[in-house]
Amino acid sequence: MTPMPMHVLQSVAHSAWHTSPYFTQKPTASSGPYMVQSFVPGSSAQVVMVPNPHYADGRAGAKFFGHTPYLGKLIYKIYGDKPAQINGLKTGDTDAGVDLIANDLPALSSISQDKTIHGLSLLDEYLDFNVANNEKGCAAQQFAASCGRATPWKDDPTVRQALGLSADKQTMINQLVGGIGKVMNSPFMPNFSPWYDTSLPAFKYDVGKANQMLDQDGWTKGSDGVRTKNGRRLEFTVATTSGNSQRAAEEELLIHGWASIGAKVTTDNHPAGELFGGFSENGVLATGQFDVGLFANTWSPDPDNWGTNALINQIPSADNPSGQNWGRWTDDKLDKLFTQGESTVDLNQRIQIYNQAQAEWEKYAGQVELYQRPDVFTYAPFFGNFAPGSPQLASWNSADWFHSTGAR
Repeated sequence: MTPMPMHVLQSVAHSAWHTSPYFTQKPTASSGPYMVQSFVPGSSAQVVMVPNPHYADGRAGAKFFGHTPYLGKLIYKIYGDKPAQINGLKTGDTDAGVDLIANDLPALSSISQDKTIHGLSLLDEYLDFNVANNEKGCAAQQFAASCGRATPWKDDPTVRQALGLSADKQTMINQLVGGIGKVMNSPFMPNFSPWYDTSLPAFKYDVGKANQMLDQDGWTKGSDGVRTKNGRRLEFTVATTSGNSQRAAEEELLIHGWASIGAKVTTDNHPAGELFGGFSENGVLATGQFDVGLFANTWSPDPDNWGTNALINQIPSADNPSGQNWGRWTDDKLDKLFTQGESTVDLNQRIQIYNQAQAEWEKYAGQVELYQRPDVFTYAPFFGNFAPGSPQLASWNSADWFHSTGAR
């Protein structure tokens, strides 16, 4: 957790932080290079920031960032939709664009005055299986674990593995990500050194093997092509952000592949605020009201970060509303490995632990890593020292940003 100012928030219940003026209007304590001067909320939000006069305190002699911020003012804008954002870049309303994707590259190519770059960071698109009950309609019971209906793969990792094998990841990259993504075969990205286990076999799209696995697992195809086991049909829903054309296209590819192994799949999409809402806001993922979720995440540069998906004590509940194990994973071996990893400081020992964790992660198959998603950014030629690492880290060196033609 990021350190927070005690004198501001100690009297505010944690459950009320999301409505606190400190977060929703204007923070009164700042430690970064800029501080908020004004904030206009809403779908077209705008944050006006000015230099923090105390940012350079205690930094004398520092090799980096030992100076006050160069810009006299920094404005962060949120646009209502992607076309509006791209138009803002085209007209010069904004000087740099973040949170862009490969699908935006054709439109960005028309902005002749800007430079567009892309690269791979710790960002991936993936599927998260709910390995417990789909708790839709369980609000009255505070989404108790005993409520709802078991997902088809609960206690059956073979089904999850087969669904992963029938996800055509490379076609998804070629058709939807301009061919510049990278197929994932581990929870860690291939460029995540030294943690990525290079000995893991490369992913191979294999519908034939997936069908064979389900046959051996007792799932038989009916006359309509849908599999059944013990009276339960292999039917489920996939949930992602609504109004997102790329995600809709990803769902279409996945559903086509899953149909070829006998699964009947429909979509259950929601606005981002509903899908990713917290437990107390009845967020779809946080409260377990889904079968399988499709979304992306940018991970922190330490393998401990992946433990939030696997640690049993991270399962959300009324008593633990901030838990991030949305899939309700309960693999004891994964839990033990990530617990060991986060309490081990020896580098070589940690590498061994996380190599074991990657192998167990794929065996448990609580998640299907689809592809390492390319980050896309565009910026004006006069935007100095713009050096993004990922959407969430794009402002890591904002104290060094400058406008080459004068203050702005």
